[in-house]
Amino acid sequence: MATAGADAIRDYSGTEYEVGSSTALYGEAAGASDDYAFSEGFTLAYTMELPDGGDSGFDPPPSDIDRLVKETWTGIRAMGMKITTKYPLPMTKTLS
Repeated sequence: MATAGADAIRDYSGTEYEVGSSTALYGEAAGASDDYAFSEGFTLAYTMELPDGGDSGFDPPPSDIDRLVKETWTGIRAMGMKITTKYPLPMTKTLS
């Protein structure tokens, strides 16, 4: 799923995102939302780290925000499309 998102972002803007577990890519980090989701029984959970920027590393300049929003939404949408293809909702009967 994450590869579909990374591929869509690369095709849209040329930005390359790494794909892998957050622990493998960034080391152990406490309190990640994906860890919480797994502990609550979710089978799919993702964390997306935005590109570095600004003085603190995670505060991109205002001039980058529009680009980041557009490219990350492109990736999130592609992941959602892949998920709904791989895990379609069961057909339900409608009452007439």
